[in-house]
Amino acid sequence: MKIKKLKSLFFTVGVVFISSVFLTNPVEAKAYYAGGDNNVTLHSWNVNNFNGTSQNLWARTTSSYLPKNIEGRTVAGDFNGDGKDEIAAFYDYSNAHTAIHLFMPDGSGNMTSKTAWDAPSFAASAIQYKVVAGDFDGDGKDEIATFYDYGNLKTALFLFKLDSNGQFSGSEVWQSPTFSGSCIVGVTAGDFNGDGKDEISLIYDYGNNHTGMFEFKQASSNKFTGRLAWESNSCDGSRVKNKVVSGDYDGNKKAEIVMFYDYGNAKTSAWTLINNNDTYSTKESWVAPSFDANAITGRVA
Repeated sequence: MKIKKLKSLFFTVGVVFISSVFLTNPVEAKAYYAGGDNNVTLHSWNVNNFNGTSQNLWARTTSSYLPKNIEGRTVAGDFNGDGKDEIAAFYDYSNAHTAIHLFMPDGSGNMTSKTAWDAPSFAASAIQYKVVAGDFDGDGKDEIATFYDYGNLKTALFLFKLDSNGQFSGSEVWQSPTFSGSCIVGVTAGDFNGDGKDEISLIYDYGNNHTGMFEFKQASSNKFTGRLAWESNSCDGSRVKNKVVSGDYDGNKKAEIVMFYDYGNAKTSAWTLINNNDTYSTKESWVAPSFDANAITGRVA
């Protein structure tokens, strides 16, 4: 995931996903919206001149495309290496039938979509809010990584790469028989150590105010390794669930991790995880006494 992207936060109601991407303009925000008129629309905003005016890039009706079927399973990245970002969405057809829909700029200011991967035995519900994109191998193109919850403490990491024919291929690159997918409360990706390749940060809720952050990096073409990179005995992981993001917020060419912590009674803090020589430390970087964290759950990017 390139530093050229502006890692911004957008909050809205009724949106299935929000992301900051690099498409035809320098930096744009994308949001999927299902209004009350039975239409589904992909909106775009120019973040460098954010004035609330949006452009409609793609539209369908809810009878042909259900937004809830991609909720928590949508990412953006430059998957084909053309310098512009695409959007990939895992669509749940039910009964463990899942497909990746790829949305691409068409050169005229709109987007086209196609099915770029299809599997009859891959449950979309097992990866919800566990999907990220990043350039994990440093080849200049982004890949998709998703943690798959098999249940009974078994969890796997799948990696998807786009080939020259515009189709994704997926492979299992990590697995654990003692890692509960239901304890994953946040997943984000970024170049946390500044080596030019992205890593995956996973926030794990052990319960009883015990929370850990696992860092995963690509070791070879078909293998990822993971380590417990940070833990706290005074952090309730459930209070940051689906409120974890990353980006190079201080401009030092390394990404930081931000967790929005819900203290209750509309008090929210942003805690930043910073990597210094592969050792992570935390600091409270923002606090608000009248900011309801529930309003941004699943809506930060």
